[in-house]
Formats: sequence, C-alpha cells, structure tokens
Amino acid sequence: MREPHWHPETAEMGYVIDGDARLTILAPYSSHRLNTLELKNDDVYFVPRAYPHYIGNMGDVEVKILLFFDQAIVYDISYQSSFLAYSREVLAASFKYDSTQLPNVPFNRQNLFIKRVNP
Repeated sequence: MREPHWHPETAEMGYVIDGDARLTILAPYSSHRLNTLELKNDDVYFVPRAYPHYIGNMGDVEVKILLFFDQAIVYDISYQSSFLAYSREVLAASFKYDSTQLPNVPFNRQNLFIKRVNP
C-alpha cells in the first residue's frame, strides 16, 4: 500500500499496467467524501490536485501503475510526515493529550510503501 498522501501542487493520473488495486480519494468539497475505486488492468484514474489519497494492492501479484503528473517536479506530503512536522507539545494540545501519552512515530522514507499483511 502507498501511504496516504497528497500532492499540494500536482494532479495525478494513473494507468494500471498489471494487478488489482483499490484507490481511495478524500474529496474535501463533495457530499461523498471518500471515493473508493476498484482498479484492474487497463483502468485509468485521476486524482485532483491536493486531494488526499492512497492505493493498496488487492491481489496476489505486484500492482504496476504508470503515473502521470501535470507538473515536472512532484511533491507529496504523507500523513506520517505531516504528523511529524509538529512538535509533541502542539500535537498534545491539538488532541487534548499529555505529550507523554503520544506514541513515538519514527519517520523513514523507506516506509512510504507499506507491505500488505493478511491476519
């Protein structure tokens, strides 16, 4: 699974080359806030600029997606990195917790893709 993230200045379009995937998009200005699409070979999807989204593998083979962006340089902000951008004090105040109650969340760019684990 690709960690939930958004591209603040870039729209994303994808073409599924191989595999089955589920794409979920948070549409902030829609009455249907969460839009989930089941994707398979030859499907095309579009994620508007700054819409949070994530994609997960739903099958037994690796999902291969050809990505297109409307900008030459693509930036993304993941939920994990945005969480870690704030001090523990700010997060504690925001969530009404004592800062000692917050979990330690290590950030590692290698963790942007989360392996599927079936219970």
